[in-house]
Amino acid sequence: MIVNGLHDRPGAGTVTVTDSVGGSYTAGPHLSGTVSPTAAWYFQRYLSSAPGPMTVTAHLSGATGTLQLAVRVLDGAARSQSGAAAGAWNGTGSSTAQAHALTATAAGSWLFVAMASGNASASLTPASSREVNIDLWHDQASGDNGAIGRLVTASPGSQTLGWAASQADPYTWVAQEVVPAAC
Repeated sequence: MIVNGLHDRPGAGTVTVTDSVGGSYTAGPHLSGTVSPTAAWYFQRYLSSAPGPMTVTAHLSGATGTLQLAVRVLDGAARSQSGAAAGAWNGTGSSTAQAHALTATAAGSWLFVAMASGNASASLTPASSREVNIDLWHDQASGDNGAIGRLVTASPGSQTLGWAASQADPYTWVAQEVVPAAC
């Protein structure tokens, strides 16, 4: 699952994830950017069988701001994600190219990316025709912008993930590969 956060103090804030059935979540790539308001986190939890209905909640401490949580259930993911690709980018200068490469290790793996920036009026276009927007939000009240996307790999190798923004702004970007069980 991916948590996108926008908070008011660069580098501040801790995010934790809990669920209503007492689950434990492993933190993947995460970054609280040095330019406000940008932060992104990735968490995962492996379950060998469906737990039934549950509520997943993200918690922010040590900062004030907003969080966006996107929960995705992936059937067929490998129990161990050891060696899966991960990346992070701390954009300290304004840019419209809010995309970077992640080198996938396995065919058929899922690549997830989250981006947060402080420009709520910027429109976001996926960097790849194969990337699907899972969630986009523009918070005009706080001036924040965030996006979560997914791309399924055809083969291992470098994959571009992210968005082209219509207006420049500093941003934070994190990405995580989820390897399928067949690998």
